Amino acid sequence: MEQKAQLLARLQERTARRPSEAYRAFQARYRDAPDRFVQECFAWRRGEGPTLYQLEILRAIPDRRRVAVRGPHGLGKTALSSWTILWFALTRDGADWKCVTTASAWR
Repeated sequence: MEQKAQLLARLQERTARRPSEAYRAFQARYRDAPDRFVQECFAWRRGEGPTLYQLEILRAIPDRRRVAVRGPHGLGKTALSSWTILWFALTRDGADWKCVTTASAWR
């Protein structure tokens, strides 16, 4: 029992830690700039990266809060969604947040 209590105490200690100053600076830098996050935080190969319309959509998210994207298969909507979720999760880490996603099924 004592070992279990020690493990629980260590787990609580780890989850109670505050983020480092560097992580806080990261969160502040990218909190309202998902387009900058996608451009600077991914290791893009030369000539690769988000398209202009993807960047335009990313820029609209902090102001409009809800953005609908419609287009044909292969447009990059799923990639855009995954980038947005990563941006939101990393810049809101430490706060209580939720992310709901939906997708249609191609049959």
